[in-house]
Amino acid sequence: GGEPDIGMRVKRALWDLHNFQWRDLALCAMVAVVTTLWSAQLPLLNGRPQPALLSLLFDKTLVMRQEDWVVGSHGLAGTFAICAVMKWFTTMMALSLAMPTGVVAPTMIIGGLIGRVFGSLLPESVVDFILATPDGSLITDEVRGAYMARFAIIGAASFCAAVCRAFAMAITVFEVLSLPNDVLPLCSATIASIFVANKVELPFFDRNLAGRGLGGIPAL
Repeated sequence: GGEPDIGMRVKRALWDLHNFQWRDLALCAMVAVVTTLWSAQLPLLNGRPQPALLSLLFDKTLVMRQEDWVVGSHGLAGTFAICAVMKWFTTMMALSLAMPTGVVAPTMIIGGLIGRVFGSLLPESVVDFILATPDGSLITDEVRGAYMARFAIIGAASFCAAVCRAFAMAITVFEVLSLPNDVLPLCSATIASIFVANKVELPFFDRNLAGRGLGGIPAL
């Protein structure tokens, strides 16, 4: 009774090996190599897992430590833009692989980087005017850093919500970070992003189904 079982197991293993998609494995390896090599050129991204990178983007002291991660002569906004482009392309490659990959964390990071780019392009005089108080209190670097971090938070929530069409992202970010003063910008940015995304393409998960010729929500 044992020999037939062994023979069947060998045949099954050979059949599985025959049907194994070496192309998919090669694509996964290629994406991993490209992502690793490209990230190594950017100190802001190099060696950081996605949760740590997201926390760093939300950190109000990030700009105060820019000498540790700004790339050469590209400056603050340029470094954020380069990182956003890099993350955009590597995320597209990863999501195009024939295997399940996460979409929430990468899109939140892309949105956070875009928000940082926008905040970095604002003139300092405009930032000081917005942050000015009636009593004329001194605007410190920490206050400016907290203001810039909010662009990353709102960008992360709205961009991820646009990709997934999930307004719950704004609610999740608000509940996790406990920022009562950011309810209006979070909600308005998320609604606007979802509205614009609906004019452009299906949600990521629905497009995935439609691209595979499957039914479900895209067919309705």
